[in-house]
Amino acid sequence: MGSWLTGWGLGLSVAAPIGPINIATLQLGLSHGFTRAAAFGLGAAMTDALYCLAVYVGVGPLLVAAPWLRIVLYLAGAILLSRMGWSALRRQIDLESGMKPVTGGPLRSFASGMALTAINPATILSWLAIGGAALSSVPTGEGAWLVVGIFTGSASWFSALSIGASLGRRAADERKLRIVSMACGLALLGFALVFAWQGVREAMLLTRR
Repeated sequence: MGSWLTGWGLGLSVAAPIGPINIATLQLGLSHGFTRAAAFGLGAAMTDALYCLAVYVGVGPLLVAAPWLRIVLYLAGAILLSRMGWSALRRQIDLESGMKPVTGGPLRSFASGMALTAINPATILSWLAIGGAALSSVPTGEGAWLVVGIFTGSASWFSALSIGASLGRRAADERKLRIVSMACGLALLGFALVFAWQGVREAMLLTRR
């Protein structure tokens, strides 16, 4: 139980800081409601747990062993964030959209949450450090409980964020939601620029070696 609680606290604390995942979850909650936002957040939480599991089974360092891998991840992240940000800027908020079926909606959001978290090198490096330290501190044989705790802690945060966004969607009018959605879109584009610059910088450093 203690290992699960440790993992829950870690998952919650790593998921909570403002970043592209939280911005994307908020934007999905405002534009599509709770289900799409929660599915996206659960995808992100699943990736967090999988990275910690990779550290647990001993293959975590392989994720960042190749110098070129970070370049690919940063550029892929920039592309995905750009698409999400541009989509947020162009999308018209429809308060009745939650009543209409969206083909592949939650599943697509879940996959997007996993993908965006998976290609973030900062996430990988964070779990290599945090996951490794946490696993070394729990009793032998309880690493699996730590991984489960990380997933539930991260999922708890994204569920709460999705609830908050969906409540805001119900309380605000379309004009206010549109403004917030556009702000989220601009933030996502800003993160895309940061990712692109990081990828270019990594490539420049690699070519100088």
